Amino acid sequence: LSRVAGELHTSHSTEVEARVEVGAADEVFARIAEETDASLIVISATSKPKTRWLLGSTADRIASTVETPLLVLREGFPVTEWIERKRALRVAVASDLSPIAENALAWASTLKAFGDCTFVLVHVSWPPEVYRRFAIEGPMPLDRTHPFVDQVIRRELERSAEALCGSTPCEILIESLV
Repeated sequence: LSRVAGELHTSHSTEVEARVEVGAADEVFARIAEETDASLIVISATSKPKTRWLLGSTADRIASTVETPLLVLREGFPVTEWIERKRALRVAVASDLSPIAENALAWASTLKAFGDCTFVLVHVSWPPEVYRRFAIEGPMPLDRTHPFVDQVIRRELERSAEALCGSTPCEILIESLV
């Protein structure tokens, strides 16, 4: 670990600290991120559960525990090629159309400074909550959201996509939990 940290420090002229911690990964990452005032946590999503009784991946548990932005790199992604602008990073950004989501979008856009990015803007709606939010009365279809709701969500996401991607195309994915 010390050798790899030294190589990273030398090759990227950046501060690297080698640490070994014991404990649940999500709790350890949350504690260290808070202690160090981390601006980003980067992890690899390569671990496989050793038992079928574990719920969710380590990356999922870390994402739901930490308050620091989290970049999960999938197995085999060539980080060096991304940083050297030879390959784009595909970034999924979830939005619930709240001010906090706007902060996440603004942060995600900063990744463009490190390399090329393509963005997928994802929104998952829960019809009962959305119907309450938009004060839609009457029966609620169980297999889809109301067309009006889809239009409003898409319009709001398109505004967010424009802020995130500028003139570059941005994929928008809207899913409904029904």
